[in-house]
Amino acid sequence: MTEQIVPNVAGTLTDLSARLQTLEEQLSAITQKLQISEEIQVETVQFFVNLHNEQQQGFAILQEQVRATADQFGEVTVNTMTELNESLQTVLREFGTLLVRTGNGLHSQIHHVKQTANLVLRNIPSRQERIRCLFLVQSVTMWDAFADVYARMVEEPLFDPIVCSLNVSQLGSANFTGEADVSEFLKSQGIPHLRFGMEDSFEALDIMKSLQPDVIFRQQFWEGGVQPGFQTGEITFARLCLIPYAALIIQTHNDGPEGSDLYSPAWYDQFFHRMAWRIFCENAEMRETFLKPRRHDAGKIVVSGYPKFEKLLKAKGQGQWPIPERGERAYRVVWAPHHSVRGGLGFGVFDRMAMEMLAWARSQPDIEFVLKPHPALTEGLVRAKVMTEEQARDYFKAWSALPNCAICDGLYGELFDASDLMITDGISFLTEYPLFDKPLVYFESGCHVPFNALGHKANAASHVVRDFASLKSAVLSYKGGAPWKFEAERAALKEALLPGGRSSVDVIIENIAEGIHSERQAIRSAG
Repeated sequence: MTEQIVPNVAGTLTDLSARLQTLEEQLSAITQKLQISEEIQVETVQFFVNLHNEQQQGFAILQEQVRATADQFGEVTVNTMTELNESLQTVLREFGTLLVRTGNGLHSQIHHVKQTANLVLRNIPSRQERIRCLFLVQSVTMWDAFADVYARMVEEPLFDPIVCSLNVSQLGSANFTGEADVSEFLKSQGIPHLRFGMEDSFEALDIMKSLQPDVIFRQQFWEGGVQPGFQTGEITFARLCLIPYAALIIQTHNDGPEGSDLYSPAWYDQFFHRMAWRIFCENAEMRETFLKPRRHDAGKIVVSGYPKFEKLLKAKGQGQWPIPERGERAYRVVWAPHHSVRGGLGFGVFDRMAMEMLAWARSQPDIEFVLKPHPALTEGLVRAKVMTEEQARDYFKAWSALPNCAICDGLYGELFDASDLMITDGISFLTEYPLFDKPLVYFESGCHVPFNALGHKANAASHVVRDFASLKSAVLSYKGGAPWKFEAERAALKEALLPGGRSSVDVIIENIAEGIHSERQAIRSAG
């Protein structure tokens, strides 16, 4: 009896395989159509629905036939059921392989069509004479890198700058928030802007495409903190430009031992870097870093200087301290902790000093402390399991409740100018605070990724401590009038950071204008 079951099942398997072959041929035809019209994506979705239904129907028929045959001929032997199970598993594996191959192929095809369409859009001759530039802003603290470039474009008749406020995800948590805060900041600065705070970022993408920008500036070159509609693969319909928001002071992959896990190309070889039309960098050494992976056209890496440094220097003499004066002027300390606690880049030491700082602030009313946390500090603490969100909120609430303490978010040039000293564990402030010629006490974690050449200069220009007792002693020493011992090292760092010559804003503005003009001329000549 069992011999009659196998032929019946084998016939069903043959029929199922034939269906799968037919569906695979249909997929091939659909994939070819995908290159002709985006409407085929709808047909592709329907195809997968049909494919799933065919799969379910086929297996249902197979199972029903096995049951019917068993009822007709009696119990099936164990060996026969094993053979049937193996045959069924083979079909499942083959079907799974087909789906994976199908999915990968469609993804590649869709990506290819999208990028081709974006490049076509980018090269359509502009109907406007002015160069339209979109500034995608998702972080207030990063705005200083854009501020002077935007301001100059407002003044230049050749440019048409448009600012857009976005949500952000701290450390790639996929929780996108903050657009309202960015919008409020831009409003306070008198900057007109479009608000892209909608949950579906592709709605904003449609608006962006309708604006037909020539250039797009995005603050972050990492994709994790950016909503899907603003990610690199979606915005290549315009020329992407990068102005770094922080100086690179850590070693890159090419600086370290081959295969080392300590080093990452995160700062210089992201998808955004590869697709960028221009990358403006602070010095010749940084330009060489970008060229190391040999994936960038040398012509797009432009040494411009660093607009953020120039913007910070304008804050000198404009100091603003958030704690009201309480009689005799107190000694003013900025405490700036990094988010990379117990992992990641490894600079953060908040977990090793937070409680001591709170106790010290309570016991030392003649010192005023302003906490300037990295925007992702809370997320970093939660991720490292140092604190829960509620515990972090409680800590910051206890800090703010002290009369000699405050928390400062947002821009910080005026804060730095009003202060007397900084405590930090890295990273950006190791190069930015020395511009103000004041003592910087750097709490060395002892477990961070290595410095590059610029990082070593910044480290040498800091007062380095490795425990809280040494940190407190150093601060009290400078409060008591001790001289700064690292003047020569700080001068060397500033020389590397501010090489002199032309304004970085002038270089950026002129390079974009010349580049767009040349491309427009070439397109018109070809037409």
